[in-house]
Formats: sequence, structure tokens, C-alpha cells
Amino acid sequence: MRVLVATPCYDLKVKQIYKESLEATKEHAKGHGVDVSLIVLGNCPFIDVARDNLAQSCLDGDYTHLFYIDSDLGWEPESFAGIVTSPHPVSAGVYPQRRDEERFVFRSMGDPVDGWIPCDRMGAGFLCIKRDMLETLAEEADKYIYRDREIPNLFEIHKKGSFVGEDISFCKNYTKRHGPIWVWPNIDFNHDGRKGNLLRALHGNIRF
Repeated sequence: MRVLVATPCYDLKVKQIYKESLEATKEHAKGHGVDVSLIVLGNCPFIDVARDNLAQSCLDGDYTHLFYIDSDLGWEPESFAGIVTSPHPVSAGVYPQRRDEERFVFRSMGDPVDGWIPCDRMGAGFLCIKRDMLETLAEEADKYIYRDREIPNLFEIHKKGSFVGEDISFCKNYTKRHGPIWVWPNIDFNHDGRKGNLLRALHGNIRF
């Protein structure tokens, strides 16, 4: 198993909590026979284009999984492993927003199945796509050229009417064709200082 951790970060300045989590994750993965590689993509001012570029980098290599992780997140190595070994083609963790009030962005599509919550909305900051599904999504997508490279249009910001970010747009397009994105709720996140766990929040009725 070869996992590409893909991090869009314009100035290449990732947070310390991200560095620490990544190093711990690499050590943990090595002990379980999982190879973890990293691309931090800088100097791209468009987050949707950055994510599309990273998807193409995964397709160009021999990776088995594409794992988007934002540069200001901290996580547990065991949670990374749990997402990577998910039985689902696209899996994710939902982290708290960076705000004084604890709040999570996601929308459930139904009851949990074996602990996994089927969702059609969430951020893309801790999102894993298996290669066979990524190949399918790339085949379905329109292509465009950015800096002399052809890449699939998987993430797209919409500004007509209500603003729709690239992550929500991806979720909408994916679930329309392929069903839910599966969320594992029991992950302890640190989002640039804001700590939270979705499962505990659900039990405590925190706002969403």
C-alpha cells in the first residue's frame, strides 16, 4: 500500500502540529507495511486548482491512495490508518472549524453503518480517495491545462448565486454519481489550535 499525502499550501509553511502528526504517522505506517509519501504543493493561488494538481500527481505515480490533509491540521496516526484501511472508496474525517465556538461542517445522509456515517457534505482537509475511484473520477471529469499540464477538473469553486467552495462542490458531484462519502467520527483533531472530536460532539449536541 502506497499512500500519497497531498497538502495544498501556498507559502509552503505548514503548522508544527501538522509536522508532528505526519512524522508520527510515517513511523506508525512503516510498522504496518504502509509507505507514506508527501507532496506539499505551494505557489498555486487557487485551492481548487491545487487539489486538482495533486490528484494528477497521484495518478502519475504508483500510489494506491490519495489522502488530502490540510497544512493546519493535527491528527492521530491510528486515525490515519483507520481511514486508509476503510472499506469505502472515499472516506474522511471531519474536523472542527477554526472559531471560538466548536462547530463541524458535514451533512449526514443516514444512519451510521459499522460506525461509518454516510455524508454528502464536509471539508476536504482530511479526505482519502482510493486509486480505482480516483481513476474513475478523472475519466468522468473535464480536463484543463494549468501551467502546461493537463489535469482533471475534480474540485471547482462556484460563485454563481451562492458561493460554493471546492470541497463542497466535490462532495456534491461525487455523491450524485457514486453515493455517500463515509466519515469516521471518532478522530481527535487539532485544527490550528481548535481541538475537537466529532463523535463526542454528536453526543454533546454541539452545533453543526
